[in-house]
Amino acid sequence: MMNKVKQQEFILLISLYILRKNGYTKPPKRQVLNFIELRGLITQFEEDEALRCTGDSIRENDLAWKRKNLFDRGLIRSPEIGIWELSPAGVALVEQLPACKEWVYDQEKCAQCLAQWEYLTWETIAWMRRIIEGDFDLRQEPTTATTT
Repeated sequence: MMNKVKQQEFILLISLYILRKNGYTKPPKRQVLNFIELRGLITQFEEDEALRCTGDSIRENDLAWKRKNLFDRGLIRSPEIGIWELSPAGVALVEQLPACKEWVYDQEKCAQCLAQWEYLTWETIAWMRRIIEGDFDLRQEPTTATTT
């Protein structure tokens, strides 16, 4: 089972990967957080909307800390303050997604996983499928996994 920390780290990695494939190799923090929220890549709990003293919501603050975890493991670089960049090791990790093909395309397995992983969404699954297929175009929304 993937715990909250691992789920949030995973969401950050695939978001940075998708942004990178669309030419945003060194996006600022706000762009990454907006991408995650606007694309529905993370479950939004009401209690996560409260603001921290930084002005970020609890969810945004949590994701910023997960960025730090990934940075410490060499999966993300921070060439400047507030800039988040996927490292070559991070790229390599995301590119292992085809190994998930077996369950990512199985609706029942996806539903079982999402029942256990409260932060991942059907939209996260849809983007995982697009990564596996090599389709990174941000101009077109992925078909939500539940409708395919």
